[in-house]
Parts: sequence; structure tokens; C-alpha cells
Amino acid sequence: MTFQRGFTMFEVVLSAAFVLVLIQIISVFGVRAIFLQEVDEAREQLRSELVYSRDQAMANTASSTWGVAVDGNTLYQFKGSDYATRDPEFDKVYEYGNTLQFSGDSEIVFEPPFGDVRATGTIIISNGVTHATATVNPYGMIYIE
Repeated sequence: MTFQRGFTMFEVVLSAAFVLVLIQIISVFGVRAIFLQEVDEAREQLRSELVYSRDQAMANTASSTWGVAVDGNTLYQFKGSDYATRDPEFDKVYEYGNTLQFSGDSEIVFEPPFGDVRATGTIIISNGVTHATATVNPYGMIYIE
């Protein structure tokens, strides 16, 4: 009696199906991880710019108010009483991919000398998979969710 070595067609098809299912699962979770990371990075940058603007206002740097503005997929940190009348020399601009969008209040401005704001503000970062929210109360306290 002789034994034939090799794989049967059933074993080959079963192995290929298993590999395809495994690739599909990995790709779904991999793409989701990328979207989550994108929002996390934007949230941390927004938090950093809000804190920087508040600190600059509290220090009365350049005897001015400081703020953060958002528009579509772009984040701006600026010096001035509002984004329209800002001093462009002090601008910091962060552009994100088209999948990331900022919504909510278009700008938050911190006043010297206490770092309080004229009006509370909420900025939402989303990309269709997840979202993050930054809220500033009247006293300039920053809350990130």
C-alpha cells in the first residue's frame, strides 16, 4: 500500500478561506485603529492649543487675547480678539485629512488676566467612526472627552 503525499483540494480551499477571513478581520480592525488614532491626535493637539492660548492670555503675552478657531478640517491658534481681526504673524495652523471634521463653536478666545472666556465653547472632532469633544467653561477650564 502506498501513501500519496500532498494536500487534498478540500484542505487547500479550507486553508485559503481561513486566510481570507483572517485578512478581512485584521483589515477591519486596522482601519478602525487608524481612524481612532487620527481623532486622538487631533484631540491632543486641540487640547494643547487651548491650554497654550489660555496660558498666553493669563500671562498677558503681547497685551492681547489669545484663541483657537476651527474651520472644516483645520485648527488655528491665534493672537487677537477674534479670528477675523487676529495678528497673522502669530498664527499656528494644523490641517488634517478630509476624513476629519471640526464642528461646534468656530472659535474660543481667552481673555487676560485670568484666562476666562467671553462665552463658553464646545468643539467637536469627528471622522465618521468616532468623535471627541472639547468644552471650555466661562472660567477657562478645559474639559476633553
